[in-house]
Amino acid sequence: RWGVRWVKRFVVDCRAVNSFDDFVNAMNQDFIRLLGGEWDGNLDAFNDYLKWPNDEYQLEIVGSARCADALGYEATAAWLRNKLLTCHPSNVANVRKDLAAAEDASGKTLFDVIREIMGADACAHVILS
Repeated sequence: RWGVRWVKRFVVDCRAVNSFDDFVNAMNQDFIRLLGGEWDGNLDAFNDYLKWPNDEYQLEIVGSARCADALGYEATAAWLRNKLLTCHPSNVANVRKDLAAAEDASGKTLFDVIREIMGADACAHVILS
């Protein structure tokens, strides 16, 4: 048919995600390795990997509700504690502020941040299922 455009589709199975490391592994297995990369969990790098397909694509996250639970405030606090060990000294105060919010179960969760990164990419049509 005329006017039909095929778009690459990647389906990431996150139904067994229980931690940020599990999420990183799922993204590597079902998306990033297919593009020739290997993600180490750095969110700036994740943003870059989303731009690797140079054309429009669909990225379906199967088990997104499981991810939202697994990457909630507890996981966010753990991730921020780890980030404190490696962040630039000028960023320590901001990370501590975010950590205090996560420990109080307020502010953005790690899943919220990841969802924002995925939603900001113009080429990625993200489907949370």
